[in-house]
Amino acid sequence: DMGKKEEALSLYKEALTACRETFGDRHPSTLDSINAMAVFFRDMGNYLESHLLYEEVVAAARETLGGRHPKNLLYRNGMARLFHKEGNLEESRLLFEEVLAARREVLGDQHPHTATSMKWLLEVFRESGDEDEASKLEAELSSLSH
Repeated sequence: DMGKKEEALSLYKEALTACRETFGDRHPSTLDSINAMAVFFRDMGNYLESHLLYEEVVAAARETLGGRHPKNLLYRNGMARLFHKEGNLEESRLLFEEVLAARREVLGDQHPHTATSMKWLLEVFRESGDEDEASKLEAELSSLSH
């Protein structure tokens, strides 16, 4: 945010290398570090690097934590946001729907992460012109906030 992208990237790489060497590739701290780099690259517009990192972290989290673990859902939500930023609304919608369904089941409708998934999916519905689904989800979100 301060315009020091190269310095930030260097620190992210250093942290990831240290995590891999200290804890291994599948440790939760390593997974968080991989995710942080994926977010960094996504936000910088380097979608290829971001994809590679999201694929790695989602696969590793599924192996070690399970497909419905809240961290894995966080990583998958990030990947859906990447698809969204790329303009790939169909892939984004599919993944957001999967994550939302899992978050409802695992965390419940009232959890902030569930609401976050609903808001992202609502945005995708609107951008893709699916006003019926957007209206339904908006009404549900509105009822949750009261």
